[in-house]
Amino acid sequence: MMMREETEKLGGAPWIHGMGKDKPITTSEEAWYGHTLITGNVGTGKTTLLRLMSLNALHLGNVLVVVDPKDDEDWQKSIKEEMNYLGIGDKFFHLHPAKQNTSARIPLLKNFTRITEIADRVAPLMGSGGSSKPFQDFAYGIIYHTANALDFLGEPIRLTSIQKIIASDRKGSALRVLRKHFTDTIGEEWEVKYANALDKLDPDPLTAIAMFYNNGSRVKSKVVEGMIEFALHDEGHYAKMVVSLRPVLTALTAAPLDDLLSPLDDEVDEDERPMVDLADIMESGGCIYVSLDSLTDSTSAGFISRLLLAEMAAIAGERYNNGVGDSRRVTIANDEVHASLENNDALLNILAQGRAAKMQMLLATQTVADLEAKSDAATASRFLGLCNNFMSMRTTDPKTQEYVASQFSKSSVAQSQVQTATSSDTSTSIFEFGANHGERLMKQREDMFQSRITWSVTNITICSEVG
Repeated sequence: MMMREETEKLGGAPWIHGMGKDKPITTSEEAWYGHTLITGNVGTGKTTLLRLMSLNALHLGNVLVVVDPKDDEDWQKSIKEEMNYLGIGDKFFHLHPAKQNTSARIPLLKNFTRITEIADRVAPLMGSGGSSKPFQDFAYGIIYHTANALDFLGEPIRLTSIQKIIASDRKGSALRVLRKHFTDTIGEEWEVKYANALDKLDPDPLTAIAMFYNNGSRVKSKVVEGMIEFALHDEGHYAKMVVSLRPVLTALTAAPLDDLLSPLDDEVDEDERPMVDLADIMESGGCIYVSLDSLTDSTSAGFISRLLLAEMAAIAGERYNNGVGDSRRVTIANDEVHASLENNDALLNILAQGRAAKMQMLLATQTVADLEAKSDAATASRFLGLCNNFMSMRTTDPKTQEYVASQFSKSSVAQSQVQTATSSDTSTSIFEFGANHGERLMKQREDMFQSRITWSVTNITICSEVG
C-alpha cells in the first residue's frame, strides 16, 4: 500500500487478495459452453484451473474424460471425492499403463462407423508429410485391408490382431479369407471338390487358391482382392514400406498396453478390472481418467492420447449423424495438449464440430510455440481459432504474449494539447502586448493491452447455474 495515494490519483484501487475488496464472480455455464484453451508458464495454475473446471462439469451432470500426461494425484483425488459426494463414485474409471493390475481396460478401436476409420486413426501415428507420405499411404492401405479381413471373418478388430497380421500373419489371414469366401459362395466341400485343380495351379495353397479365385470365381469381393494383393506383395518392398509402421504397432501392443487397449471381450472373463466402452460411458455418465505416464514413455503416451481422441471423435460423429437428442454433454480435459496435436486430425475435428455433438474441450499448454513445434504454424493458428474461450496465466514467451495482446480490441485514447503564449515589444509603448490561448483535443486508437506486459491470473472460481 506504499503507493496508495498515487494509485488512487490514477484511478486505481489498491488491494491485497483476500483482504476485503475481492468478491466471488459467478456466470452461467452457457456463457462458457465451448472449447477453452489455457496457457501459462510452469507453476502458474493451469492444471489447478483445469481441475476446478472439470469438477464444475461433474456438477452439471456432464461426462468427464481427463487426459493427464502427469498422473496428477490431487486431480484424481478431487474428482473421486466430488463423485462420491454426488453419489456416482462407482463410475470413476482410471486407465494407467504403469498400474496394470488395477487399471481399467479400454478397447480403443471398438467404436467406428466405417472400416476406413480404423486406418485413418492408426496410419497417421507414424508421421505424415515430406518423405514419409508414401509410407503412410502404404500403411493406410494395409491397415484397411487387415481391418476389412477381420470384419469379414467376424473377428474383433483390435490393435493386437492388426499388429499380428501385419507383422507375421498376412498370408495366413488371406488364406482364411479366401476359404471363407468360397465356403460362402460354393459350399462347405468346395476345397475337396476342386482339390485336383488347385494342385495343378501351384504347390503353395495361398497362391493356388488366389489363382483359382482370379481365374474362375463368379462372385467377386473387394475384401478378398485386397487381401490377395496384401498377402502376395513383394516381400522385399513390403519390409521396406512397413519399417516405420512396425514400431508404432509394437509400442501400442507391447505389455502392458496389449492387455489394456486390446482386451479380450470374453463373456466368461473373470478379470475383475473394469472394461470400459467409451460409447456406453458417454450415455450413462461418469469419468474416465487416463494417466499417460508420459515421463517414462512419451512416445506411447502420444499414441494413446491420439487414439483416445480419435475414438471420441468417432462417437461425436455417430452422435452428429444419428441426432444428439437427450445425449449427455461430454467434457474432455486435456493437459499438455500440444502432445496430442501432432498428426491428430481427430483433435481438430472435435474442436471444429464437437460442440454440435455436445462435446466441449478444456485444453492447457504452456505456450503458443509448443503448439507450433508439434505441428506447424498454420495448424497451430487453426487450433487457436477453434477455441471459443482463451485464458492465459503469467507467461514470458513473446509469441504467447503477442497472441494474448492481439485478442484485445483497440481503445480510443484522448490526447489534450493546451498552448498559451504572450508577447510584448519594447520598441513601442509598454502597453503594447499580445497573448493567445489554444486547446486541442484529439483521439487515436491504441492497443488496449500491450504485448510486452506480463501478468498473472490466480484463484479463479467458476460457478455455474444448473437448470
